[in-house]
Amino acid sequence: MSLNLGIDHKIGKNLSISFAPAAGKFTFVSDDELSAAGAYGVDPGEKFRAEFGTNLLATLSVPLMEKLHSHLLLTSLLLTQRRLVQ
Repeated sequence: MSLNLGIDHKIGKNLSISFAPAAGKFTFVSDDELSAAGAYGVDPGEKFRAEFGTNLLATLSVPLMEKLHSHLLLTSLLLTQRRLVQ
C-alpha cells in the first residue's frame, strides 16, 4: 500500500507523469512463514514495514491490446536508504 502527496501532469492522450515529494510505502506480510523468512523486505519475524521517500511515476497507455497499460515507478527512500534510484 502506498500513500503519496504530489502532482499529476497529463501529457497528450496517452502519457501522464506524477511526482510525489512526500510518499509513504507500507508493506504487510500476513503469512507466518514468509514473515519468518523476511520476505518482501520486512525484518524476519515482523509483519509490517513502513518507508518514506519520494515517488516519480510515468504511466503510458498504449492501445496494443484492450486495457493494456504500462507503468514505470521510480522511488527514492529517504529514511531507510539515502541514495537515488539507479
